[in-house]
Amino acid sequence: MCFCFRMFFRTILCVVLFWGMSQLPMAASTGEGVEAFRKGDYQKASEEFADAEQKSPNDLRIVFNRGAALAASGKHEEAVQCLRKSAMARDTEIASKSLTLLGGLAVHRAKQLLAEKPEETPPEQRRNILDQLLAAEKYYAESLIVKPSETVRMDIEQVRAWKTKIQTEWDSFDRLQKRSGEVTKRLQWFEDWEGTIKDSIRQTNEIPDSPKKFQAYYETAREQKKLTEEIDIWQNELQQTLRQKLRDNKVSEQEIQGIETIYRESERVRELAGNAGELLRKFQGDKALEVVREASDLINRIRLNCSPFEAIVREAEKKQEKLCTVNPANENKQEKIPNMTEQSQEQQLVADWMPLMLFRAKHGLQEMEDGRFADQNQPEKINALRESMSLAVQYEPEIRTLAEESSQLLAENKSEEAFPKQNNALERLREILKPLEQNQQQQNQQNQQNQQQNQQQEGQQNNQEQKQNQEQEQKQQDQKQNQEQQQDKKDNKSDEQNPSDLKPEQQENDLTSQQKNENEEIEKAERRLRQVRRRQQEANEKREKVRALLMQAVPVEKDW
Repeated sequence: MCFCFRMFFRTILCVVLFWGMSQLPMAASTGEGVEAFRKGDYQKASEEFADAEQKSPNDLRIVFNRGAALAASGKHEEAVQCLRKSAMARDTEIASKSLTLLGGLAVHRAKQLLAEKPEETPPEQRRNILDQLLAAEKYYAESLIVKPSETVRMDIEQVRAWKTKIQTEWDSFDRLQKRSGEVTKRLQWFEDWEGTIKDSIRQTNEIPDSPKKFQAYYETAREQKKLTEEIDIWQNELQQTLRQKLRDNKVSEQEIQGIETIYRESERVRELAGNAGELLRKFQGDKALEVVREASDLINRIRLNCSPFEAIVREAEKKQEKLCTVNPANENKQEKIPNMTEQSQEQQLVADWMPLMLFRAKHGLQEMEDGRFADQNQPEKINALRESMSLAVQYEPEIRTLAEESSQLLAENKSEEAFPKQNNALERLREILKPLEQNQQQQNQQNQQNQQQNQQQEGQQNNQEQKQNQEQEQKQQDQKQNQEQQQDKKDNKSDEQNPSDLKPEQQENDLTSQQKNENEEIEKAERRLRQVRRRQQEANEKREKVRALLMQAVPVEKDW
């Protein structure tokens, strides 16, 4: 795929750089520029066209020639400015070629942003790539309007085909990455995906019947099909996991029942997702919305069945807080009044979660009494969980009753009566979470203290190391000073020695070394002098160039 994609870009550029630009329109005083362009000297060609443009600034043929030369030499930003100007020409030949070349440059920029393997392109670059390809489509479409061309029409089709191709590659790569997550994270992915589909159907249902609405249904049905495929893959993995555990005799009867229950419920989700896709393809949005909502609730139930006690309580508290926020009876009510039917269904979800929370709490307390609870090495966490679970056992009936009554009132459009009950349920859930929150705060404080202690220890170690380094450096300096002093004493003794006492051979050697030192000093001085002269000459040349530029006359276009 990568090779084909690179070949596509190469084809686009060949068409643009050789078909479009090889037939440069001839203008007066541009013969040398055209000749240089045909010989491949694009830099010289752009300079020749720039000179010609100064003499004839309103000749858009020259502007196009310069833009083509700049594009061929790799100066795309400057080329785009020229080509946008030449695209306004009355000459359809110049305008169509300018637009075609702009489309090719947009494709080239997309190629530069694309990774060697398209699926490895960073997410932050993907939007830019799609924007460049969309810009290329627009330029090619405008070129077709100015002057019809089968070649440009083929370019548009290729850009659209490859845009779809790379989007498919990105989608497949992202889906593969998310499959490797934990069960709860994977189910959360399914739930969020189904929630996005639900929102899309709801928005599409509000659009009047039109081709746009039917196209939106079709696109949403495609997304639903992708989700169905992912559920199929997950079911196959569940079957393989169960077979492997049965072969290894590493599974209990309770675990087998749990996996089988999850598989049956996932099969129901898959069936609902398939039905929703069929309804969307038949443009029955209202029925599809009900089926998708049921599938989303079922995925949520499967995920919570795989979640621990704390995760269930936190999600219930988060959901209840959101329901209280969007209730029209709230003082900080939303500008848009929510659908009471949907709010009633969301409130009923909280009521349905309570029996599962109660089961997890009782099971956890029993494991603590039997000494089978995990994290036995964390007594503070166990005490917080024990207190939270005890509160859950105490408040579960009240919360479930409040949630069910609120759901019924919301279904009857009695939001003001439901609001106090919703708030009471929220307060009870927060009381259950309070021991866990306090334990979390203590852990955070402990972690901060540990970090501060570690930083202090590291600072002390760094100070000790600095002191040791300073002491070593001081010792080295002292040793060096002692050596220099000893060397100075030796030199003084040798200087005090009478030259007449030296032997003739020693005197000649001293004279020769002295002459060498003098010659080296002279050569160094001459080299420095030459460098100073050369720098002075370069400064004079630059000064002359600046003066010439300042004195040069610059043509000014009329201000119409």
